[in-house]
Amino acid sequence: MGRKNIPRMLLVILCAVVMLPGVTFAEASIDTASITVPSVVTQTPPLAVTSTPDVILTAFSTGDRLEVAELFNQSSVAVDMGAVTITTIDSVGGQREISLPSGWLLSRHYITFAYDTTLIRGAVPFTTSQTATPGNISTLVVSRQQTITQSINIPPMAGNSNPKDNYLWAQHKQRGNVTLKQTGDFATDFVKKTSALVVEGTVLYRPPRDAGGLSITEIHPNPVDCAPGVASDIDLRCGDYIKVENTSDKPLNLNQYRLRVGSYGDMASLTNAFNWQQSVMTPDDELILNAHDFLTVHLRDDLHPLSLVATGKYVWIEDYFGTVQYDVIQYPDMTLAKYNGLSWGIDSSDHMWKAMMPSPTQRNNQLPPEVTIDVPAPDTGLVPCSDNQYRSTETNRCRNLIQATVPSPCRDGQYRSEETGRCRSIVATVSSALKPCADDQFRNPETGRCKKIASTDDILQACDEGWERNPETNRCRKIKVTEMPVVPFAVQPIQAISTAWTTWVTIAGIATIALGYGLWEWRQEIGSAVQRVRLTLRHRR
Repeated sequence: MGRKNIPRMLLVILCAVVMLPGVTFAEASIDTASITVPSVVTQTPPLAVTSTPDVILTAFSTGDRLEVAELFNQSSVAVDMGAVTITTIDSVGGQREISLPSGWLLSRHYITFAYDTTLIRGAVPFTTSQTATPGNISTLVVSRQQTITQSINIPPMAGNSNPKDNYLWAQHKQRGNVTLKQTGDFATDFVKKTSALVVEGTVLYRPPRDAGGLSITEIHPNPVDCAPGVASDIDLRCGDYIKVENTSDKPLNLNQYRLRVGSYGDMASLTNAFNWQQSVMTPDDELILNAHDFLTVHLRDDLHPLSLVATGKYVWIEDYFGTVQYDVIQYPDMTLAKYNGLSWGIDSSDHMWKAMMPSPTQRNNQLPPEVTIDVPAPDTGLVPCSDNQYRSTETNRCRNLIQATVPSPCRDGQYRSEETGRCRSIVATVSSALKPCADDQFRNPETGRCKKIASTDDILQACDEGWERNPETNRCRKIKVTEMPVVPFAVQPIQAISTAWTTWVTIAGIATIALGYGLWEWRQEIGSAVQRVRLTLRHRR
């Protein structure tokens, strides 16, 4: 056996010792008080790539907390600030997420948030209260809907070795431009300011809670052809229009809302967003619609005729800036022949949408009773089924309608079976009838066959000794033994014999064998070592 196999052999001997009976080992104990748990280091989030975020941080002032933050909405739509958060990371790795108040920041508007609003006029307080952090803030992260849009590594504002490096606040270099970009690098994006803090603030926009009683009552997307010379502004039935009504008991300012047409995802434009036929209107203007009065909109904001899609779309009311939608109405394909010359309006008697006679200058006129109206089905994008088909609610596929058919009469000499519905021969049925049994027989109801009365098969024979009749199969079976057999002597317990001394003898023998084997394997090396020792001693003498 080679020298390399010794460790493997010692491992086998150790495993044998562990598996020996009677050998126990003391359980190891760990002093948990002496263990030092390393502190968790908070990782700085990765810097956002060069981008043009919708909401961008344009100015800020920090210390041991975020004092001031100015944000700018450079998108074309209003942004909900409730979905925007600012995360501060201090120099020792601690993080604090600062929530912003709910409300909408309008397009191309600034908003300033401050810890102490008494020092900055027009500033909005942070929703999250801040306490001083162990270290100064070193990183600011702006997120929208839990996605990082801007990340800035901030150099210390005060306490620098070079007084020229001290500054009071920072401002974005591109502030005031049409488009602002961010790279995540402070020196690239921001400039240090030592003068008094100058920021711009505004109030957050909050849309109306509801439409205030404003409802759409009539849609006219497919006008009839009018004679030449009749303008749509003279006879509104010659053009498209939408009629709205103030169903409340008090006057309503229409300037809080606007009309929209189209479908989900369409951006507001001159052709699908209408501010009540007003070419110039600001949010501060007023356009009053009296209680229970109506207004017919037939012009766009540029005073051109309104144009609606005749094949069916959506019409709804939304707030002035398009952040919340109210009263969404879907109208059907008005190009169908049954809708020729009609509009789609609501019946005040049952509050159901129906095809109506166009009535742009008065209350809705109900359609004559002889005209049938189809309520538009929801737009699912599926091709309609044929007239002889229907759509399955389980598979959403078209299936053929099952038409009831009258079976043709059977021929002479036949009748129709009630079970199968088919024609069967009367002669075959009679011939297949069961023949009567003999006088000494009876018909078994289970098999339908004739059987002798009181035959030997009906009389069961007694089972043999040690057997019993099975009630399920009616056959004889052996009787099962349910009691244990009794032995003529009692069960004696096994006496425990101590084998501790044999165990130690075994261990000593194995150790002796291992030692002897090791001396034998290393005999040449040991002899060489002894020889070298002798030679050394001789030289010293």
